[in-house]
Amino acid sequence: MSDETFEELERLLHAIEAPVTDEEARLLLGSFGEDNCFGMAWTLLHLVESAPSPAVTSQPPEGSNMWIENLWIRYRNTLDD
Repeated sequence: MSDETFEELERLLHAIEAPVTDEEARLLLGSFGEDNCFGMAWTLLHLVESAPSPAVTSQPPEGSNMWIENLWIRYRNTLDD
């Protein structure tokens, strides 16, 4: 990926205003890659979590994207309060 492409993706991600809708959060789940993407994955995670309802409320299948698993763990931790 070129620097220009990366910068454009970063700009577009930061242009999304929180809170997102539940539908937007579900759509954003498909945007997670396999790594941290220089911190952008955390920005995406926080956008997904800004929705009124949790986007991941059941345990993902084994081998799922680590960010989906992270959202599941974070949701599950809210149940322990």
